[in-house]
Amino acid sequence: MAAALIRCLFCASVQHPQRDAGFAGYVPASLWDGGDVFSDPYRCPMPDVLSGFETHAQVLVDAGLALEALPLLSAWECVAWRSARRVHETVRARTLRVAALVQLGFLSAASEQLLDLLAGRRLPDAVLDSDLV
Repeated sequence: MAAALIRCLFCASVQHPQRDAGFAGYVPASLWDGGDVFSDPYRCPMPDVLSGFETHAQVLVDAGLALEALPLLSAWECVAWRSARRVHETVRARTLRVAALVQLGFLSAASEQLLDLLAGRRLPDAVLDSDLV
């Protein structure tokens, strides 16, 4: 059910893929245009959202529902990378996406994701985006 609800986030716009297989390498620029839901930590706490994405995505992949997990993995990576700016969450989302892609047999998309991880591409800057600066 969580996969279906997250999938509805992407149905509101034609710029997002319309089939689950289209999410193999897709990461949206933002989930909600015009508003930042995560600006208030009491309204939508970021750690709870990220752990919910991780739990649901892991359960779906472990259950053999990797295709249904792809939109959820895209949403998780978008929030971890663009909103939370957390490197370790982004890496965990991508490694689980690689596992899902391998399970589906999308080896070229999985290798692209793995090469991006190994090269450190499309990751938030751990120094410039931290609270220490």
